[in-house]
Amino acid sequence: VGADAEIMAPVTSDFEVGMEFDYTNLYGHTEKAPLYNFFLSRHNPLADSYPYPTEELIYKTNVLSVLGTARWYFLPLGDEFNIFLKAFGGVSFTGTDFTFRDPYYRVEYDVGVLYARGTRNSDYPKRASFSGGAGLGSTVRLTDKLDLYIDGTASFINSDIVNGVPNYDYFEVDGN
Repeated sequence: VGADAEIMAPVTSDFEVGMEFDYTNLYGHTEKAPLYNFFLSRHNPLADSYPYPTEELIYKTNVLSVLGTARWYFLPLGDEFNIFLKAFGGVSFTGTDFTFRDPYYRVEYDVGVLYARGTRNSDYPKRASFSGGAGLGSTVRLTDKLDLYIDGTASFINSDIVNGVPNYDYFEVDGN
């Protein structure tokens, strides 16, 4: 679930550039905890006697993005309706909470969250990362200065915490 706003300026009659401000809220859960390398890291808050959970887990991720956007109107259908291709890129700020789905286990294992970044459960800021994508959409002209549009996009965020769990890389150095 999310929302975005765009401010566009025409370059030619069929090409526009502008800024897009985007907010996305992602949520998911697993019935059994998949094998994340996070649980094998020193950042795992669970006790050594119980390093890997088998209970249901959830994540809640918020993404704030500031993007440069370009639209090419390649198929005008009259004066009021246009179909366009869209490309965008910029920076996204990602914050997430990752924990047990059942609050009972949060108390049982004495952890509020298993991992948090950029939320009220963390002292660390949201993580900045590159994002971008492309899409296809259409506009309907309401007035000379206001269009209503709908589009479908495919996007990526170069962040390993979008699904709530950091991905750690391990390097063996001097036998450690």
